[in-house]
Amino acid sequence: MNLEFKIARSREELEHCFGVRYEVFAEQCGYLDLSRFPDRKESDEMDLLETTTNLLAIDNASHVKPIATMRVLQPNKCVAESRNTIFGLPSEEYFDLIELKDTGILPVDFARSSVLKEYQASPAIVNLWGIAIHYALSKGYTHLLTIANAETDDINEAKMIYTLAKDKGLVHPSIKAYAKKICTREEPYEHRIFEGKKESEIIFPYAMNIYNKIGTRFISEPVYYYDFRMCAFLIMLDLKNINKPLNQLFERAWKNFIKKSQ
Repeated sequence: MNLEFKIARSREELEHCFGVRYEVFAEQCGYLDLSRFPDRKESDEMDLLETTTNLLAIDNASHVKPIATMRVLQPNKCVAESRNTIFGLPSEEYFDLIELKDTGILPVDFARSSVLKEYQASPAIVNLWGIAIHYALSKGYTHLLTIANAETDDINEAKMIYTLAKDKGLVHPSIKAYAKKICTREEPYEHRIFEGKKESEIIFPYAMNIYNKIGTRFISEPVYYYDFRMCAFLIMLDLKNINKPLNQLFERAWKNFIKKSQ
């Protein structure tokens, strides 16, 4: 394994990002409606903005193979004006961020974090997150927001996760983002994770558990995230208050990225 990390700048590199996203979210996880993506690329209008940065991980071991990606979305004034939102961030399609206004918090959205199944045990996604976090810090942002997949499409199961988060003190004490629209699932459930389990057996899903370890806090109750046909939460991370051992890994990833980019 010979991993390389870069900002996707060319059309080919962006296509690599979109291809990884499709393979992970559509083929591996089954979250997407395949009919919406005949070109096998998952992308949207936010990818075209100058305030969006797509990060790409490549394995150069035998040939150039895109293996992981994520994107960083900075506030966009034009988007905010056209959508009548505060920051012009994609998370504002689902959540009202009015409580962040005039707090001194400068948020940035992280989205589409994805890695091919065979590389999940590699350092690829940890490195991408480290690069993304320090990239955001270098731009002056204080907090990240991300719509976190609850890994269930049953809103009642997602509410169980939220209750667990409250019990564990993982809900932000003073900031709350309210759902802008109530989406419902009409199809049969396909991704239940707690069926037949007792309340005492409820645990955080894999990715959510990692977010918790980094230091994120829930700032919303669950919603049905129509884009991916799953339930989700909005979570927030203070970029100056990250789990110390993990932040050491993130800082190392950023330093290596800067060094190789020079």
